[in-house]
Amino acid sequence: MMSKFVRSTIGDLLGSFGWKLVIKPYEKKIEFQKEFDNIVVSLPYISLSDTIQRIIFYLTAILSNKDSVIVFEEPEAHAFPYYTKFLAEQIALDDRGNQYFISTHNPYFLLSVIEKSKMDVSVFITYLEEGETKVKQLVGKKLEQLLEYDVDIFFNLESLIEGSS
Repeated sequence: MMSKFVRSTIGDLLGSFGWKLVIKPYEKKIEFQKEFDNIVVSLPYISLSDTIQRIIFYLTAILSNKDSVIVFEEPEAHAFPYYTKFLAEQIALDDRGNQYFISTHNPYFLLSVIEKSKMDVSVFITYLEEGETKVKQLVGKKLEQLLEYDVDIFFNLESLIEGSS
């Protein structure tokens, strides 16, 4: 079963909607419930929105690891924009010694991570050149240029990889 801190964080998230987390370890089930007029209604976990299910998954991975390497592929996929920023900030502000490798195509996610932890972030762009996949790390002025592009980052990748050959 998850740690008290993880349970509390997930409980707070669900509590913001008036829901409570229900863990049934002997049945190996997770549910959520809400009370209406002194009647408790319990619903299966699968009936939560995709965004909330994904946020719970990623928060559990973030909060239950310490001094670990964590790899996420597009953790913001299918998420409501508020939660894209929320998740990025949770990753950026993680103080448990975790190291993250994250692929993203979402400028809001990338900018939120960079803005909260600029000194601790390395950004790499992968691109195809003459049939070969190449990788370029953005440093110094290129990283500043990335921030200047704001949400148009991915429309300006060519200018960020110039001079990389």
